[in-house]
Amino acid sequence: MSQFQGCEIGHSFETITRLLGYFDNPQHRLPPIIHIAGTNGKGSVAAFISAVLHRAGYRVHRLTSPHLCCMTERIMLANKTVDEAVMASILWEIIQWTEGKIAFSEAVTATALHLFASVPADIVVLEVGIGGLHDGTNVVSGVCISIITPISFDHLDRLGRTLPHIAVQKSGIMRQDVPCISAPQVSCVRDVLIKSAEEKGTPLYLGERDWFFEPKGRGVHIQYGQNLLDCDHFFPLGLAGQHQCMNAAVAVMALKVQRALNIPRWAIGHGLAHVVWPGRLQRLVVEKGIKAFEDEMWVDGAHNEGGLAVLAQHIRSAGWADGEEKPLVVVFGKLPGKNLDSVWSTLAPLAQYICVIESWGHSTGTPWSVMQQGCIESGYDGGAVHVFATLDDFMLAVKGKKWGAEPKRFLICGSLGLVGCVLNKVQAGLV
Repeated sequence: MSQFQGCEIGHSFETITRLLGYFDNPQHRLPPIIHIAGTNGKGSVAAFISAVLHRAGYRVHRLTSPHLCCMTERIMLANKTVDEAVMASILWEIIQWTEGKIAFSEAVTATALHLFASVPADIVVLEVGIGGLHDGTNVVSGVCISIITPISFDHLDRLGRTLPHIAVQKSGIMRQDVPCISAPQVSCVRDVLIKSAEEKGTPLYLGERDWFFEPKGRGVHIQYGQNLLDCDHFFPLGLAGQHQCMNAAVAVMALKVQRALNIPRWAIGHGLAHVVWPGRLQRLVVEKGIKAFEDEMWVDGAHNEGGLAVLAQHIRSAGWADGEEKPLVVVFGKLPGKNLDSVWSTLAPLAQYICVIESWGHSTGTPWSVMQQGCIESGYDGGAVHVFATLDDFMLAVKGKKWGAEPKRFLICGSLGLVGCVLNKVQAGLV
């Protein structure tokens, strides 16, 4: 990734267009495309849709970002992870052609589109990198349905500092006469999406206006329109957390509205139940170490304000906040430049212990000395925070029962990179 030193995402649109010309414009030679934008839940929606389509017998190409453990996670070719050597070869070709003057994310997008046009498949599930309007994925033609997941604050320097400004960027994937499914949105975002849809001639299916959903235990009840009888209930869902009920509902609505796909109900149910999407409210299965004294360890990729709010909602609804079953230890690390001071007003008050990790793997996170001011300003007691220089130091503290012999529930969040590093350690048997 260090080879890519070019334009920031959203400013290299012309570069990726020229690059795709070098590859004979694969963006115009693809199967029908499901295009997904939004702030939170894009990857989960993509995973739900891919799982359903796979169960229904479709060959699916998929592009998602970022990756957790390995770069190849980003690209699926006809239901299979891309070969590492193939991906590396194309990326190296891109480096040579552009002299590295392209964002890494857009180089991966170009790689994916080139491969998607080269390998037979039935449909493409395409996740936007950042924004939508100027994102490299928005060069494609042949979109059959657009999806917009919940919009909240993230990448403010690139997308704008108000929700309406961010919503304008996300709505950039809307197309004339192509249906767009939107998750429920806050009022100022909803207004932008409605206006954009009207201006572009986009049929908009807006959650809590045109369709409805309700969590039901480990499943979800979906009402497809105003008719109370036009509904379905799917149980269980393969991903934990009530927020995944909404992501599943968005995925199902997209598949229902695009009737040409003709997905049978059984395939929807099987796909939703057996979806795999690591790092999203995932309980880790550890063969040794923490398992020896009955601790739980969970990871979640929440890395912006909206994600933290959803995670806090799950902590409350799951009964974790009272700490009666097991005390909750929130373990937090974030990359420099990410303003996540809301962690002190959302997650910290729900936990019995708070830990900050300053670095993990090859990444240097935000030091506690920088985070401390936000902690104090939010009214949280900074003295209650345990600070660890590295992830390894934290793991040693867990194994050494730093917080007592009583079983604990550890929840690691704040950075997808941190989550990926933890998953790597678990896979390697180092936890």
